[in-house]
Amino acid sequence: MVKDCSKEVMSMFFRARILKTVALVARLFLLLAVSQAAAAQPLPAERHVGRLDIHFGTVDRNSFPVRDTIAALQSAYEDYRRLFGLSRPIQVYLLSAWEFGRVCPLYISNCDRISGLTVGGIIYINVERANSWLARHELFHTVWSTTDPRYRWLSEGLAVWFEDVPDYGWQDGASPAQVAARAMGVRLVGVDVYRWNQASANLSAYYEQANLRVEFLANLYGKERIFRLVNLLRGGMDVPTAFRAAFGFPIERLDQVMVAFVTPQVA
Repeated sequence: MVKDCSKEVMSMFFRARILKTVALVARLFLLLAVSQAAAAQPLPAERHVGRLDIHFGTVDRNSFPVRDTIAALQSAYEDYRRLFGLSRPIQVYLLSAWEFGRVCPLYISNCDRISGLTVGGIIYINVERANSWLARHELFHTVWSTTDPRYRWLSEGLAVWFEDVPDYGWQDGASPAQVAARAMGVRLVGVDVYRWNQASANLSAYYEQANLRVEFLANLYGKERIFRLVNLLRGGMDVPTAFRAAFGFPIERLDQVMVAFVTPQVA
């Protein structure tokens, strides 16, 4: 009897796993279909703010978080237009936490840990956790982004760097050696093995380290070099070529440069 019960429990377990897998696959195809359809023929916007086409879920569109997010997006758009020639209309969905969880792609685990998402040039924001720097971060991904796992860190590092205005960068005033030392001190994963894995316990370190590497470049070479890099990437140049053109050495040597720079400072 115990054996039969065990078999039945195991059978129910595997059936549940199969049903869950089928549901996840169906959700993936639905998301892809919706994203492709939205990219090809966006839904009519419920509000136009400059070049931003705003869509609302069930959120109170007159609430402070909604108004603050829209204002931050509009300010960031003008900033990126001036710096990088951003001119195309941007589709933005301002959603509740529940709605945001429904559109969060399958390749991102623990969607409750993030507040914004840009897929196919379309921005999705959880208004319940939104703020001005999140708006700037997600909008930057419409300026330039990559899905190449080798350089995904650069995409996120730049997006974090552009969150802070008007000076850009969270380590403004720090010396390159201080930034490099901080980057080496929190080093948990190397640049060459960064992976876009939201389920990782190192999620916060991923963003911090990516940003610190951009901070190092900005503090050592100047912010204009960062702007040049983004414009080269935005113009279609591949990452290794654009990086070398902007900074004069291969992107694969960035960690070596940082180590070599900070070692004499702490010896």
